[in-house]
Amino acid sequence: MKRIAIFSIIALVLFTITPYVNAQGEWTTEISYDTSNRIQYVGRAVPGTATTASLWQILRITYEGATTRILTVTYANGNSTHKWIWDNRATYTYS
Repeated sequence: MKRIAIFSIIALVLFTITPYVNAQGEWTTEISYDTSNRIQYVGRAVPGTATTASLWQILRITYEGATTRILTVTYANGNSTHKWIWDNRATYTYS
């Protein structure tokens, strides 16, 4: 069951995040986990982008209680553009 949930999250992330790629069609992805080892934040930027640069697209995944059932997938400050700082992901409002 846990494996299916993780694959569902990965598929959701791949279809939800607006692609932002370099000329070679590549991107860097950062993933942050919550205390229950579930994916909580996902960020995407051009390869080589520092986590302190304001060039990241960041989304947050929230779950139903202690389950792996996804409730919401929302963007930093409600905006899917690549203008956020990965290291500041926990400070943004998500909608």
